[in-house]
Amino acid sequence: MGVRFLAPLLLICLAGAAASQPVEFEAASAKPNHCGTAPAGMRLSGSQLTIANAPLQRIVGAAFSIGEDRIDSQLTGPAWMPAECYDIAAKLPPGAAMAQLPAMLQALLKTRFGMTFHREIRDVPAYALIVSKGGLKAEPAKPEDRTGFRIRPG
Repeated sequence: MGVRFLAPLLLICLAGAAASQPVEFEAASAKPNHCGTAPAGMRLSGSQLTIANAPLQRIVGAAFSIGEDRIDSQLTGPAWMPAECYDIAAKLPPGAAMAQLPAMLQALLKTRFGMTFHREIRDVPAYALIVSKGGLKAEPAKPEDRTGFRIRPG
């Protein structure tokens, strides 16, 4: 039996300039990656963030802390977004915290890609998981079982 719930969806409009963000990278470059041979990756080493051969859709997902398994259901945008890959090199400002990285990525997407964002609520079908009379038989997930696009330190 299906259950309906409200889920926030992130819509992307490639349009005019957006308001400036208070947290930004000290310096950044974003270039299209046309070779497409290296696997996509995101790495933070000291104050340097390096994103290699990453689809724009994944970069937006990282900027809004949307897990890899939820990107398709929560992000909508142009059809080319999952296919266009980019290399980004950015220097974090002194004293920047890891928690500020998503806001800095959002500012980069606004300034370099001209993206604007808004959230909306939609009705989507869902399933309700109910524990049977015999009790719960599922095991908790282990951190090493998780997959997705994560920022790896150093």
